[in-house]
Formats: sequence, structure tokens, C-alpha cells
Amino acid sequence: SDTASAKISSDNKEIHLKNLSYIYRKHSNSSNSTFDIATNTQNISFGGANVALILADSNKTLAFDRVEADLKGNALDLKGSRGNAKFDLYYSSNDLNLNVSNIDDNYLNEFLQKQAVQDGVFNLSIKGSGLEYFDGQIDFKNTYVK
Repeated sequence: SDTASAKISSDNKEIHLKNLSYIYRKHSNSSNSTFDIATNTQNISFGGANVALILADSNKTLAFDRVEADLKGNALDLKGSRGNAKFDLYYSSNDLNLNVSNIDDNYLNEFLQKQAVQDGVFNLSIKGSGLEYFDGQIDFKNTYVK
């Protein structure tokens, strides 16, 4: 179909989505509510156009005009864009590197689900050894906080 297509084999899964939103909600009855990349054995390639991830637990939406992701063993490499914003994520069991550049006020307000800023350009950088230990930096210019 135009919305989704997939090629599945025993050693690789390739998924393409178009014009689709996915609602993610943590399962409260799950003993492990996070994905453990260290134990992953799947090889998954994902591509999407005009897709969004709705984080239901935090009421946030992460939308992309284009996104490409490769999950190979215990490493995830994701590149995406929304307008002028560029996303680059590398995540493994012992490495986290996220860089988001050229975020405009419209996209940031859409993600936050409120009118928090007016005008400006924002950049985000996160580096660490995983989801529990990391440092981050947010750069912003020519903006007003509401």
C-alpha cells in the first residue's frame, strides 16, 4: 500500500512508512519498560516520509518529513529531518550521541505542545554512555521565551 510496505527475511527486516502517526505508550504491567539494545539480535531498516511518533505518556509529538533508521544488532543509527531541522542519533549499549540542529520555533512549540518560544533557532547536543548517564547542551539564538 502507499502507507506501509515491508520486506521480511530471516536476517533482515525492511520497513517503509508514509503519512503515518504511531502512538507510543509505556506498558505499566511490563517489568522492563525500556528497550534493551544490548540484547537486540534484530537487523531492521526503517524509512519514512511524513511520519510522527506520539509519546502518549509525556504528551509530546516527534514529527519527521523524512527519517531513515538502521538497527543492526546492538546499535541504532537514525537520521531525520523536519523543515530545516536535522536529526542525527547514534545509540548503542555504551554510547549515546544525539545532535539536532536548526530547530525553529514552530517545530519546538509543536513538540512541547505549547507556545513556549517565539522566533529563533535552536540546537541540541547530547553525548553519553547510555540513557542513564549523559550530558547535554542547548544553544539558542534570536528567540523570546514566553
